[in-house]
Amino acid sequence: MPIKILVADDSVTIQKVVELAFTPRGARVFSTGHGGEAADRIRECDPDIALLDVVIPGTDGYELCRQLKGSEETSWIPVVLLAGSFEPFDADRARDVGADGSIRKPFQTRDLLDMVDRLLASHPRPGGRPEADEPVSPPEAPVPEAASIPGAREEGALPAESASAELRPASGPDPAADPGRETDPEDLRLRDAARSAVTEVAESIVREIAWEVIPDLAEAIIRKRIEELESEAERRSEK
Repeated sequence: MPIKILVADDSVTIQKVVELAFTPRGARVFSTGHGGEAADRIRECDPDIALLDVVIPGTDGYELCRQLKGSEETSWIPVVLLAGSFEPFDADRARDVGADGSIRKPFQTRDLLDMVDRLLASHPRPGGRPEADEPVSPPEAPVPEAASIPGAREEGALPAESASAELRPASGPDPAADPGRETDPEDLRLRDAARSAVTEVAESIVREIAWEVIPDLAEAIIRKRIEELESEAERRSEK
């Protein structure tokens, strides 16, 4: 079964960057822009990890974390608190509510990927993970280090984790792939290149625009570029 990630952040840009970073690895990302809706989303999607903005309309990330850790059913879910560069971050309160880690925005995507990997490895789902009804293709291309957002820094984990593991989505064919071309090495290479390019484009857009200023426009640009890359990859595969 694919890893499920909940993102509670009122920035559409943050939601989109997280989605583009993790979905190529087979993960499913569920997003909400309001803290008051986060609890309902958690019940609906039953996430493996939660990324919570400390400053979000409605219930803030600290309180959401406290609620998660205070419930026997959800206390095992690892929580990463997201804090803006110009927002105060209360490390003492984060520890008090049981947060497992924190990271500053804008962040390096690789830092977030690594933190999520460590926390998933050290916080396994009770009873294990059920088998997926529809296998999701495994990640083929890592996020390019060169595409990392400059000037970001990662806060220390709370507490520090020593385990490290990659996301482990179930193996299987890409549902969107043409069954007749699943084993064609050239098709696989093009698909991998497209995935890598999509992530790189998403992060380059974030570097070029002001975070939180025009997130809707950023999302539209990202969506348009994704469509262009997919069309280009499809045209190449048909040659």
